[in-house]
Amino acid sequence: MAKLTEYSLKFVLPNSREEAFSLSDAVYAAGFCDAVVGSGKQGFVAVALDLESKSAALKAGQTILPFLPFGSGLWNVVSDHADCTAKATQRKLANVDH
Repeated sequence: MAKLTEYSLKFVLPNSREEAFSLSDAVYAAGFCDAVVGSGKQGFVAVALDLESKSAALKAGQTILPFLPFGSGLWNVVSDHADCTAKATQRKLANVDH
């Protein structure tokens, strides 16, 4: 079994009035019942999934997209590993004496 990495798929929504429950239902209807769905930023929805690769994350994004409101788009795909590395680098840079 390949190692799984958490990926965050961020979608931009054309209508920012969508309710969180309907967005979660759309992701689950696409077949991703183990997803964690967040809608804290108006006009966006984030979907966290444990997947084997970035290409699998992109494919998941393309699978979810038709279930979201018309006009939605896949905005960004980021691995948890990349995010943690970026945050660690930011912390190191913040602690450097100038």
